[in-house]
Amino acid sequence: MFRHLVFPSALMATVALFAAEPVVEHPETFFISPGEESSLSWSGGTGPVGYSIADFDGRVVVGGVAAPAADGSGRLTISVKLPRGYYEIRLGEGADAPVYGVVAQDAFAGRADPFFGIDAVITWLERRPELRASLVRIIRRGGIGLARERFRLSGVNPAADKWTWDEHDHADSLRTLYKDEGVPVLEMFHDAGPAKGSDPVPSRYPRDLATFSQPWAVLHARWGDTWGGIEAWNEPDGPAYGGGLPADQYLPLVKTMRWSLQQAGAASPFGGGVLIGSDPGDYHTNLVRNGLLDCVDFVSFHDYRRAADMQGLVALYRQWMRESGREGMPLWLTEVGYPWSKGPGRPPLAEDQRSAMEITMKGVEARSCGIARFMPFCLPFYEEGGVKNFAMLGREVTPLRSMAAYLQSIRALAHRPYVGDLRFSSGSAPARARVFSRPGPTGDEASVVVLFTDTLRPTRVALPFSPSRAETIDGRPLAVDEGDIVTISGGLAYAWGAPDAVAAHVDAQTEAFVLTTASRVALPGPLAASPVVLWHRVDADHVQYSPTRYLITAENAASLSLTIRAANLSILPQRVRLTLSLPGEATGMSQARSVTVPAQGMADVAWTVDARRALDIVRTLPLVVSGVTEDDGLPISPVAAPFRIEGTLEQFTSRFPGHVALPIDRIARWTKNVTHHGAMEMTSSGPGAWRFDARFKERGERWAYPKYRLDPGQLAGTKALVLRLRAKENAELRLMMFSASGGGYWTSIPVAPADGGWHVAYVPFADFEPLPSHPDAEGGKLDLSRITSLAVGFHDRSPDNNNTLEVSDLLLIKDAQP
Repeated sequence: MFRHLVFPSALMATVALFAAEPVVEHPETFFISPGEESSLSWSGGTGPVGYSIADFDGRVVVGGVAAPAADGSGRLTISVKLPRGYYEIRLGEGADAPVYGVVAQDAFAGRADPFFGIDAVITWLERRPELRASLVRIIRRGGIGLARERFRLSGVNPAADKWTWDEHDHADSLRTLYKDEGVPVLEMFHDAGPAKGSDPVPSRYPRDLATFSQPWAVLHARWGDTWGGIEAWNEPDGPAYGGGLPADQYLPLVKTMRWSLQQAGAASPFGGGVLIGSDPGDYHTNLVRNGLLDCVDFVSFHDYRRAADMQGLVALYRQWMRESGREGMPLWLTEVGYPWSKGPGRPPLAEDQRSAMEITMKGVEARSCGIARFMPFCLPFYEEGGVKNFAMLGREVTPLRSMAAYLQSIRALAHRPYVGDLRFSSGSAPARARVFSRPGPTGDEASVVVLFTDTLRPTRVALPFSPSRAETIDGRPLAVDEGDIVTISGGLAYAWGAPDAVAAHVDAQTEAFVLTTASRVALPGPLAASPVVLWHRVDADHVQYSPTRYLITAENAASLSLTIRAANLSILPQRVRLTLSLPGEATGMSQARSVTVPAQGMADVAWTVDARRALDIVRTLPLVVSGVTEDDGLPISPVAAPFRIEGTLEQFTSRFPGHVALPIDRIARWTKNVTHHGAMEMTSSGPGAWRFDARFKERGERWAYPKYRLDPGQLAGTKALVLRLRAKENAELRLMMFSASGGGYWTSIPVAPADGGWHVAYVPFADFEPLPSHPDAEGGKLDLSRITSLAVGFHDRSPDNNNTLEVSDLLLIKDAQP
């Protein structure tokens, strides 16, 4: 047993003794076997220096003096023998003394469970060769079955027929390390490389699809034996990588990759979507309309909410799959995180423990709900944006509590399927009690229960069976008191027992088990890949776009121009026949065109139609172009471009007679909200109307989002907002909402053009997303009954740093049918 030690101050050297903070040269040596003598060392230190070792809960358990190496190298060494668990070593004393994490867990033995992966990001985030090798060995030692990596296509293939395998990010040598250690890679790429091509709208997507198809055979030949999966792009539904474009703009690259990889003979699972993590909505619907589920082996998505929300999110994704005719489509969670505060090299104790609890329990929930792969984000030190750090290793490249807790979950749950929840007869049930079991002899310790309290506070739980053993979130032995009571700290614990002892208390009729069962539903066979890929070339002069739709005026709908570019990836010319079909009342209206597409070339087909009867001011409806190759009659995957018409205020008030007009001319209800170098004045510009003038002193971040105070619960039961507005100068016009608890939501895509003219914006509340600064607000779920203020404003793009926004009407739309 450890004892708490008090060290004489003479033995405790402070961090000021170090000319520089001691450096860990081999981070894998800070993952040690429990109960065995291990040596931990640092370079660049001076000594002797006192040290203390604390456990997962921050309690000092042992200490001593780190001795300098006898060879005069300046290396500090500590010999430790630690029980299973997570520990922190502090060299010196005081708040500024350097701290290093240690994981005392056995190396994973046997075949890795492919469910347990990690979004490693070593290609981009760790460039030091010796540390790269160490991190890959850490992954392999922990039993992690799949490492997600990223590469820049332009980095390895900057021009046609030019390959620079290790000149950029050293991507090639890293994949050699993975291969040598036997760790498969989930490959995900960014940028278009030499296939950028031309595009009517700003886009990062490859547009020269014939050129884009060519590198994949070379990549497969070079890296294919390291691949455990391939993802097409990253977060196309988000502004950073998708550019705010609808789903029909993303699918051409997916279809091109699918055909190219099949031609190369790639057998690794191929996935798409790679979604940012929002609840399934219009973007997801349009992915299906454009053929995503016909050309991928799995759909991946991301999640940064709390673990308690995981089951609900998976249920929504599985419902989307079921409604799309692909209920059993494998779902991969390829980014899952819970950040801590940006700034320090290691998080404060409570934040570290919270991150460990949330990430680990998300893995438990994902496994319970039938998710096929799970990948925490991310392994190396990584600060993002203004406030967040997602790392599972500290700046000094030693483990945080989240890493220790995740590896403990792998040790406990690998190759054990979910069988149900533990039933409790008393009132001491935890928030979740998931049971995992594998076949084994009678009396075999094959069942393990994950007990989740959803709080860091110590919580007593009385188990309905007598466990053979119990462990904490990081693997320390957990005492079982009389009455089979365990006291859980850190939010999560494990209890083992023989299957027959546990089975009598298992409820298999859970929502999670329903989701797991749905994940096993057989899928129809895939459609044949076509060498012809269609791409909708956006009419940038007449269309306003967002991830969910193309918005056009009624005038432009009367002569809507739609251009489809057909790309031929094969080495033979293709004669194709394309048909445009209109929705709604005009369903019967279709127009066909035939064109010959040259080998590895492109050809455009254009239509001009009157789409006023086919489109709507509320519902987003697809204009679909389908096709076949005329020589063999093989189908071409369609383009489904989602369109909506911009309505007038009179059309909306007639459509929704139960609307409520907010009295926005009451200036007292508004609160100024502007960047630190800005100033603004608000006035009433007429009955029911309001405006503000903003002035900015700097060219940097220029925003103004004054807040309108709502009555309590005023938005409950409403479906959308309609507002008539105009901006004097160029700007990105957006809306925001805030709850009493501080949770914030926004329309990340502008709601209307800022061209000096009046526009009427129809904004469903489903279009609001958590603000980047509030990623876990209300668990990521928008509860309108809790919204207390509405902000209307802009990010200014005016040439002279002065702008004006006017709103003549702001309407709440109730539950009326559209």
